[in-house]
Amino acid sequence: MIPKVAPDTIAVYGIRNTQNQKSYIGGSLSVGVRLRYHLRHLRENTHFNPKLQNAWNKYGESCFVFEILEVSDRDRIRTLESDYIQKFDSVDSGYNISYDTIAPMTGRKQTEHSIQCSREFMKTFRHSPESIALIIESNRRRKGEKRSDAVKGKMSRDRLGKKHKPISEEARENVRQAQKKLASTPERRKHLGTLRQGRKWYTNGIANLGLRDGEDIPEGYFPGVTKKSPPEKTKEFLRIMCCGKKFYNNGIVNKRFSDEEVPESFVPGKIWKARINQQSYDAQRARF
Repeated sequence: MIPKVAPDTIAVYGIRNTQNQKSYIGGSLSVGVRLRYHLRHLRENTHFNPKLQNAWNKYGESCFVFEILEVSDRDRIRTLESDYIQKFDSVDSGYNISYDTIAPMTGRKQTEHSIQCSREFMKTFRHSPESIALIIESNRRRKGEKRSDAVKGKMSRDRLGKKHKPISEEARENVRQAQKKLASTPERRKHLGTLRQGRKWYTNGIANLGLRDGEDIPEGYFPGVTKKSPPEKTKEFLRIMCCGKKFYNNGIVNKRFSDEEVPESFVPGKIWKARINQQSYDAQRARF
């Protein structure tokens, strides 16, 4: 039923209904594999094209023939496929769903059933070990490669005039809470402490760099730390927030309050008492 062709044959093909002469036109870089794909999904009633699948179910497999219309090359295949769709009028009087051979779903919306089927499939989809190995190898080859000026120019033109979707306040709050939770875990604090342990700070007058013993000191860096002044916007924000507020403490933590909002357990002034134990300290902070 499927024509015998070499595995790497590039061609335009047709699936024709012998009862009404309606056709589905397609093009492939491996036409034999593509035709077997169509046949398998049509037999399983899972074909992506509902027009072709409904006709297959109505007339039966014996009423359809698979044909090679014209052998082509990689550069001309899409243009040739579009020409044959126009020639056979296979969108209005056939089984194709679009004249666009590159993005046939352009301007069309998927049905709720199709969206739900895609969701269910992705829940169970897993890459095979061989596929994972190929992805890792591909990423390894691309690592360190620089994009050409032509590629950079195309990416820039594609993004020109496009605006990113604004982030909702709910999403922003979720990110804030996730970052707070990550920063406050004991494991995270222990990990950060381990990273900083044994490091000495060097500066070039602009940036600070922490190095361990034995690591090379970059040229222009010397021991010490450069304190960075906060931006003027931050300074103005702090002035507004702290205006009219004084330091109060509850014996464990220091906080700024205005005279009207001081809690009962806080008294004026700062406390520099050492933390006795982290668990007690965290418990006290959670109360305020």
